[in-house]
Formats: sequence, structure tokens, C-alpha cells
Amino acid sequence: MATFEKKGDYVIMTPERSYTLNIYKDSLREAAEYCRKNGLWKILADISMSQDTIPVFDRFQLGIEMANVLGNKIRMAILAPAAMIDKLGENSAVNRGAQVFVTSSREEALEWLERE
Repeated sequence: MATFEKKGDYVIMTPERSYTLNIYKDSLREAAEYCRKNGLWKILADISMSQDTIPVFDRFQLGIEMANVLGNKIRMAILAPAAMIDKLGENSAVNRGAQVFVTSSREEALEWLERE
């Protein structure tokens, strides 16, 4: 459902298909498993080229799923188109203890992943 590319101490995850809630949830689980198998604790999820619309309720549900799947150990920065960002998914995840950051800037995403 997603491709993974190890880059030093993090992995870049890129969805392979158009958005559906189940595809993104499956990709999230795959990314967490990839991290655990490879001793990584940071994910850069790159959806910056996506033309898909993620419904508001799905963003909320994805935030809950990120918290459940990633816990507070795996950090995830999500690189998304600026027009898509409303922080709902990020807030849903963070309010449940996850370490998630959504931005349209690759530089900001990578800086956030490196923070302790």
C-alpha cells in the first residue's frame, strides 16, 4: 500500500494509491511495522503530491489511528500540500499522546523529526 525508503535514522513513507481511509490506515500500520523491524523511530510520510481530498471526519479518525499505532515512541512528520492542512488529524493524534507534526515544508518536517 506504501513504499518505504530508509534515509539514515528515519524512513520515508509514500502511499502508492489514491486515498481511502483503509489504505491510509493500512499504510500507517505497515510503516510502524517497518520501523520496528529496522530499529527506526521516525517516519516522514510524504503525501505532498496528493491531489486527493481527505474528509474532515477521516482526518479525525486517522489522528486516533496514529495515536493507537505509533504510540508515543514513533515520531511521524507528515508532508502535505498546504491547502490540505488544517491540523485536525495532528491534534487528534497529539491529544492522545502521539508525536505527530503536519507541514507543507520538507525542511520543517525534517527539523521536527530531529528534535529531542
